[in-house]
Amino acid sequence: MFKLLSSILFITAGSLAFGSTPYAYVSNISGNNVSVVNAATFSVYTSVSVPTAPNGLAVTPDGTTVYVVSQDANIVSTISTATNTIGASITLPPGSSPVQVAISPNGAYAYVVDQGTNSVSVVSTASQSVVATIAVGFHPNGISFNPGGTYAYVANNYGGTVSVINTATNSVTSTFTANSGPTAVVMSPNGNYLYVANQWSGTVTVHASSTGLIVATISGFNYPNSIAITPDGNTLF
Repeated sequence: MFKLLSSILFITAGSLAFGSTPYAYVSNISGNNVSVVNAATFSVYTSVSVPTAPNGLAVTPDGTTVYVVSQDANIVSTISTATNTIGASITLPPGSSPVQVAISPNGAYAYVVDQGTNSVSVVSTASQSVVATIAVGFHPNGISFNPGGTYAYVANNYGGTVSVINTATNSVTSTFTANSGPTAVVMSPNGNYLYVANQWSGTVTVHASSTGLIVATISGFNYPNSIAITPDGNTLF
């Protein structure tokens, strides 16, 4: 079972409770909590206890709620950014081993990557319940939406592929090949390209989102594990 040491998520809590101070939410997989870090002072503001082995996090578009998955507990928890307290607790089937989560651009659904069952659970943010389960490739790990939220892309770490989910039907409409060990994905802000971090090959492959074909390969990485892009699309991390 593959586990990250932690995941990090930056949000600006804004008018909710903290003025204009940006905060980072960091999952601590061995500490069973999420640290809320003041990004201006680089100090921990508070910590929120969550179920065993918290891993991936995502925030709703309005910034009010953070979703965090607990890999060993098979639970998705919500954290209010206004109070930094737990709200809902969504239980997944035994063995799900959720590792990542992404919120649809319209904020209506949380897509949870279940590594243990090679699937994605779709959670309604209104009812806080699982409304669909989608079979994907072998040992899925990362997930990203296109800007319109019509498709979600899932990196299948052991399968060497990326599954493309149609979010209207919650079904896989295509699968394309990446390099060895795809683990994280991010879509360009214009929706034209999908960037895939490939652990085993130490590369980032650039795919045309319309076809899945590799249009460029960036080499020289050592076991890349995460990937992010700036809002203007000019810089990849």
